[in-house]
Formats: sequence, structure tokens, C-alpha cells
Amino acid sequence: MKPRFDWATAIIALIVVAGMAGLWWVLIERPQRAAVATVTAQAGQTVAEKRGDAAKDATRIVEQHFTHTREIERIRDAATAEIRTAPDPAAAHAAAVRAVCLLAPPAGGADNPACALP
Repeated sequence: MKPRFDWATAIIALIVVAGMAGLWWVLIERPQRAAVATVTAQAGQTVAEKRGDAAKDATRIVEQHFTHTREIERIRDAATAEIRTAPDPAAAHAAAVRAVCLLAPPAGGADNPACALP
């Protein structure tokens, strides 16, 4: 006698396989996707914070540059006015030396006798 095909067993087997696939999706796949989404969100937040920090640093550097440039221009303008109003060439030379020492001090800075500032 030939074994006959049992439809009830096939349907039960199909339901068991589908149930196992459903359990796999609920217990493994969904939490894994949620974890990946959480890590991705945290990484995005970290990148955004670091971009903000970099922008603040860049702004600070630009402001320091402009402050330094304004200071150089102020020293240059004062030295130019002092040189133009100097009564004699020696006074003009002394004013020029003071300006150069302020803008580009030699090694030793204020202790260097070449830059004896009043």
C-alpha cells in the first residue's frame, strides 16, 4: 500500500515554519533594526555636535585674526603719524624702530637692547 499524502500534516508543518519565521522576525530582526537605528541616530547627533564645535572654533579663529589685524593696523597708523610729525630724521628713525619692535619683536623681546621702548 502506498503512503498517501496527508494534507493536515502539511498544513501544520507550514504553520510551524511560518510561526518560526514570525518568531525570528519578532525576537531577532526587529530589535536588531531598532538597535541599528538607535546607533545611527546617536552617530548623527555626535556628528552634529562636532560640526557645531568646529564652527565655534572657526569663528573664534577668525575673530582672533581680525583682532590681530586691527592691532597691527593701529600700530602701523600710529607709527606712520609719529614718523611724519618727527622733528628730525633721528626722531623719525627712533619711531620707526619702535614700530618695528612692536610689530616684529626680535629674539629676547623687551629685554633686547635694540628695542628699548620707552
